[in-house]
Amino acid sequence: MAKNGKMSAEERAIERAKEAQAEVRKANQELANKQEEVKKKNREVREAQKQKERIEATQDQVMALVKPHGSKLYQVGVNAGSTITAQGLNELINLGVRALAEWGEKSKKKDGKEPKESFWYSNVDLFQSTGGAVGLIFYILEMATRPKHAEDKDGKILTDAKGNAIPYVPSLGRQYINELALILQNLGLHNLFRTLRFRFREDVDEKQITEASLAAARAEIEELRKQIGANQGEKSE
Repeated sequence: MAKNGKMSAEERAIERAKEAQAEVRKANQELANKQEEVKKKNREVREAQKQKERIEATQDQVMALVKPHGSKLYQVGVNAGSTITAQGLNELINLGVRALAEWGEKSKKKDGKEPKESFWYSNVDLFQSTGGAVGLIFYILEMATRPKHAEDKDGKILTDAKGNAIPYVPSLGRQYINELALILQNLGLHNLFRTLRFRFREDVDEKQITEASLAAARAEIEELRKQIGANQGEKSE
């Protein structure tokens, strides 16, 4: 600085240069800040786009799972198929039980014993509810192995936009087995309750059926007696 307190031209130039450099540094810093903000915004945009794509992919997968359930043909197929299969299985089981009862009856008769002494013959009515036990086992296994949440093909749990896991939507096979098991249970319980009712307390309708059967049997026996009597009369002549 000059002795009279005034800055020389050189000093003023240096001072202006320093101010200019400070302005440049400030501008560069502002530019760097702006660039960082832009990068941050770009990252947010990319992340939002990825999130949007994930949500859309999840929606597509969920729609693929749910859409068949809205089809009438799908529902009719599950209901009709499970009903027919359950009836068929129940009848096959009962056919096997009746075959065991017949085997027990023949075995006891062959040994000169009463058929009632056969375990299978005496309990054939009770064992015809076995289908219900089979249905219960199917139902427990299906529910015990059913996933809690929907998953993609890679086994990853699907989530909504808020990150909540999406509940599992039963597949065709699982819904089919579930309804099949329920129908089998109903058929088995029907046979079980009917058996217990017959064993311990017949109602009015069942008594009428029994009486009608006995009356028909008596009439048939009486008709046979008449025929035998008529045949014997012809032989005596």
